[in-house]
Amino acid sequence: MEKRGAQTQSPATQQGAVYRLKSSEALHALDATQLVTLDEIERQYIVKVLDQTGWVIKGGNGAAQILGLHEATLRSRMKKLGIQRPTG
Repeated sequence: MEKRGAQTQSPATQQGAVYRLKSSEALHALDATQLVTLDEIERQYIVKVLDQTGWVIKGGNGAAQILGLHEATLRSRMKKLGIQRPTG
């Protein structure tokens, strides 16, 4: 006989499910004429988060915290992707 235990999901599995759902929703929003590189998607998302935080990078409500990145990593990606704070 095969034993069956209660099936539970670890937090990592639960997070993965949430990530897959959000990614799936994002993909459905795009049509074939809107497909862009991963770098461009990353750039657009980082800019969106920066806009929402008033371009605050570090701190509890900063973009790095929201994105789950170290401040230096976010700054490095911004440089790589050519993201600069708008002037004016």
